[in-house]
Amino acid sequence: MQLVDIIIPVYDGLSETRNCLISLAESLSENQIECNVIVINDQSPNQELVEWLRGYCKENQIQFIENETNLGFVRTVNKGMTLSTNRDVILLNSDTIVANNWIDRLIDCAYSKPNIGTVTPVSNNATICSFPNFCQENPLPQMEVAQLDKVFSTVNYGCSVEIPTGVGFCMFIRRKCLKEVGILNEEAFGKGYGEENDFCCRASKLGWENIYCLDTFVAHVGSVSFSTKKEALVEHAMAKLEELHPGYHESIADHIQNDPAKIFRVRAYLDMICQSQLPKILLVSHNLNGGIETHIQELIQLYRHQAHFLVLKQKENQTYSLSFDQFEEEFQFQIPEQYQDLLYLLNILGLSLIHFHHLINIHPLLRNLGDDLGVELNFTVHDFYCVNGNPTLTNKKGTYCTDPDTRDQLCAQAVPLPCKGSPEDWRNEMRNFLSKCQRIITPSISTAEIFSSYFPEVDCQAAYHPDSELADYPSPTKWKPNKKTLKILTLGAISRVKGAELLEKTAVMAQSQGIKLEFHLMGYAYRPLNVCIKTHGPYKSEDLAAKLAKIKPDLIWLPAQWPETYSYTLSEALFAGIPVVVPDIGAFPERVSKHPAAQVYPWKSSPDEMIKLFSKLKTEGAPEEAAEFLPDHPEYSVDGFYEKQYLANLKCPAKVKAYYLSNEWITSFLVLEPFEKQLSRSERILVKIFHFRGTAAGRLLSQMVPFEFQRKFKQWLSKKPIHELTS
Repeated sequence: MQLVDIIIPVYDGLSETRNCLISLAESLSENQIECNVIVINDQSPNQELVEWLRGYCKENQIQFIENETNLGFVRTVNKGMTLSTNRDVILLNSDTIVANNWIDRLIDCAYSKPNIGTVTPVSNNATICSFPNFCQENPLPQMEVAQLDKVFSTVNYGCSVEIPTGVGFCMFIRRKCLKEVGILNEEAFGKGYGEENDFCCRASKLGWENIYCLDTFVAHVGSVSFSTKKEALVEHAMAKLEELHPGYHESIADHIQNDPAKIFRVRAYLDMICQSQLPKILLVSHNLNGGIETHIQELIQLYRHQAHFLVLKQKENQTYSLSFDQFEEEFQFQIPEQYQDLLYLLNILGLSLIHFHHLINIHPLLRNLGDDLGVELNFTVHDFYCVNGNPTLTNKKGTYCTDPDTRDQLCAQAVPLPCKGSPEDWRNEMRNFLSKCQRIITPSISTAEIFSSYFPEVDCQAAYHPDSELADYPSPTKWKPNKKTLKILTLGAISRVKGAELLEKTAVMAQSQGIKLEFHLMGYAYRPLNVCIKTHGPYKSEDLAAKLAKIKPDLIWLPAQWPETYSYTLSEALFAGIPVVVPDIGAFPERVSKHPAAQVYPWKSSPDEMIKLFSKLKTEGAPEEAAEFLPDHPEYSVDGFYEKQYLANLKCPAKVKAYYLSNEWITSFLVLEPFEKQLSRSERILVKIFHFRGTAAGRLLSQMVPFEFQRKFKQWLSKKPIHELTS
C-alpha cells in the first residue's frame, strides 16, 4: 500500500529539476516506505524542460500531470494534495537534491509523537532550517549531498526540535493534520511564498506541532521557479501572515533568539570537517586585523573549494577564538588552561597544515602545536617582530633604522623588547620556533633580504600575496602635462611610520609657497593633520571606487618610512588604475616594477624634494614607460607560489575512527556572541575620543598632548586599528 505522495511542482529550471528527480529515483530504493511520486508541470515556458519531463516520467513510471493553464505554485500543490484522501504528503521543490533513506527518517520523526503535523529537514537554504549558518542562504555544500546527509543521520540520529513554522522546500504533512487544517490558502498567497507558514500557523492553533528533523539533510538551490518575482512576493506574504496570525513575526524572532538547533548544527559541522577529504589548514594570528586579516580572508576565498580553513586568533588577554571558513559559530579557549582541550578538538578534526601569521601576543605554548599534533608548520613574515620585537624596525620618530649596528637600540626606544634578555636572546627564542617551520614565506624579496640577514639559517620562500599573483592590474589613466593643479591622494591609516609627518610637512610647505598641489587623505591619521590636507575619513574597500570617482585624484602617494613587507594599500591603488608615487624602500619598488605610470623616489626625501618631484610631474605628466626596480636576487622566486605550490602535497590525515564530544563539552567552548559583534567598554570610549578629535576643539587638544602619551593611551584602551572599531 502506498503511504506517501511526493508532490513536485515544476515551472522552470531544467538542470535543477533533472538533478532533483534523478536523486529522488536513486534514493527511493533505500527507503522502506512506499511512495507515489507526482510531478506537475505548471505550464512551464521552458519547452526543453517539458519534453525532458514527459520522457523521464514515462520511462520511470512517475505520475505526470500537466496543467492546462498556469495555476501558480499554491494551486498546483493543492491539486496534488487532493489527488488522495488518505496518504501523507511530502511537498518537494524541483530544485532540491535528496539522498539515502531520507523519507524513512522524516516518517520516523513525524510519527514519534501523535500530534506532529509537519516535519522539515535541514538544508543549506531554508531560513530557520538552514545549515551551516542559521537564517542564511548558504551555498551548496562542498561535500556530496549523500555524504553530508549521512553526517546528519549519524551525529543527530533521532534528534528534532519544535519550530514555529515548517519550510516549504521539503515539508512532510501528516494526512490527518491536512484534513483538519485544510489545504493551502490559495486566495491569500497567490503564486507562492508564505503559504506553508500560514498552514503551519493554522495547524499550531489546532494543537499540531511543526518539527525540525535534525538527522536529515536535503540540498536546496532556491527560488528557481520565480526568482525574479521573489522580493515582491515575500513582502506581500510577510504582511499577510501578520494580518492573519498576529504575533507571527514575534514568534519567529523568539525562535531565532533561542536557536534551539544551534548545538545540532555545530555537531554536524564538526563531523562534516572530520569526514571531509579536503585538506584542513589552521591559520594562527593576532587580533590586530589590518593586512594580516586581509591576507587570511584572501587565502580562505582563494581556496574555498580546495581546502577547509580554521582560524585561531588571539582575542583578549589569552583568550583565543577558533573559527571556521564557512561557519559563523566560534569556539573559545583559555590558554594555557584549556590547551589540552584545544589539542583534543584539533586532533579530532585532523589538520593537514598549521600556518602561523604572527607571534605578537600569542602564548608561547601555541608554538608547540605542530609538535603536539604532528602537523607541518608554515610561517609568513608579515613584519619584523621576530627580529627585535619592533614590527617596523623604526625609531621614536617613526623612521626606518638603516644601520644594523644601532638598529636594536633605536628600535627598543620606540618599542621595548618583549623579553627581559638581550635582542640576541629574543632572536634565539624566535629561532627555536622558526626551526620547527617547514616553510618560511615572505611577501616580497625585500622582506626576505632583511629577515635572512638576521636568520641566515632560514630558507625563505618569497611570494607576493595572491591578489597580485593571480590578478592583472589595469593600465593607469594618465594626465596631460601642464596641469593647473595636481591632485594628490594618500590612502589608508597613516601613522608616523606610514609617513604622516612627511605628508603634512609637504602639504604645508606647498601651500606656503603658493604651489598648486592639492593634498587629500582617504583614511585617517594618528593625529589630526593640518587643514590644508582634505581628510575624507575611513573607507571600506568595496566603497573605494565610488569615493575615488568623487575626488578624482591625479596620483596616489604612499609616503611610508619603513620597509613595508607588501602593502595592500598599494594593491588598492594599482587596482584603481591611478598612477602611484612610492618610496624606494621595502616591497614598494619591486611591486611597481614594470608597472606603467609608477614613480619611485628616495624614501628619505625631504618635503622640499617631494614638492620638486610633484611639480615636475605636474608639468611633465605621469611617466610614459614602465621602469624596472626588481631586485637582482635569483635565489628568490615570487612567481606562482599560491597558484601552484601552497596546497601542493597537502594530504588529509587519516580519520579518527571514533571520538566523543558531548553537548556539554561543545557548549562550554562555544562563543555565545562572536567577538566582532561587540565592542568592549574601553573600545567604545576610544571611538568617542576618535570622533571628538575630528572637531576643532579636539584637534587643538590633541596638539597639546604629547604623541607618546596618546599612543600609549590608545594602546591601553585597544590594540585594534581605529578603522576596525569605527567601520
